[in-house]
Amino acid sequence: MEIYDKIYEEGFWINIGPATYVRFLLMKKLINWGKKDVVLDAGCGSGRFLSLLSPFVKEIHGIDISEEALKIAKTIKATNVKIEKGSILKIPYKNGVFDKVICIDVIEHIKNDEKALKEIKRVLKSNGEGVIYFVAGKLNPKIGHVYTYSVKEIQKLTKKVGLKIEKIKTHRSIIDRIINPIRKPSKDVKKKRKISHHIKLLAYLMLLELYIPFLPVQGYMVKVSK
Repeated sequence: MEIYDKIYEEGFWINIGPATYVRFLLMKKLINWGKKDVVLDAGCGSGRFLSLLSPFVKEIHGIDISEEALKIAKTIKATNVKIEKGSILKIPYKNGVFDKVICIDVIEHIKNDEKALKEIKRVLKSNGEGVIYFVAGKLNPKIGHVYTYSVKEIQKLTKKVGLKIEKIKTHRSIIDRIINPIRKPSKDVKKKRKISHHIKLLAYLMLLELYIPFLPVQGYMVKVSK
């Protein structure tokens, strides 16, 4: 937990940059979000996806284990955003309460990834859907990675916990590889939640990269159901 508090204290993982926005666009493509949907962001961090998804759903709940991340997330002013401390390994909600669950850039940090996916399945309604982002490629233990995933490993893991894969989007990008090392930390949360035209432009260019097969695979955006 300390590693994550430190990352947020230093001003990282706060901004809605092109890498975050392209994940949001992929989620929008994979799932139809409705005004009646009650959604959980399992491992919400500083609330980037809470902020992006809140206009499209009835209610969105966020949980995280990092106090520093939650301090930032709680500055979101949308009235349909609900935030509390909690672990993906023991999600603090009853069975079958969410229409949708998202879990983005989280599973690779969880040693017991099987238990985490079981918890996601538990809190989904019987007809519920989930979107999970699995990181691929090189392991980065400096930021808490314990796993990276291949498609076969994702298929094996989801089958084991009883989640059905509806669709997999392979996230390829060279742009992200270029801009990631030059990102600068910032504690200006208000500024970091603004989505400029150049961020959107880069994100849409990154969407086009998905169709270029020789580019490096960053991860997999996976739509699941019970």
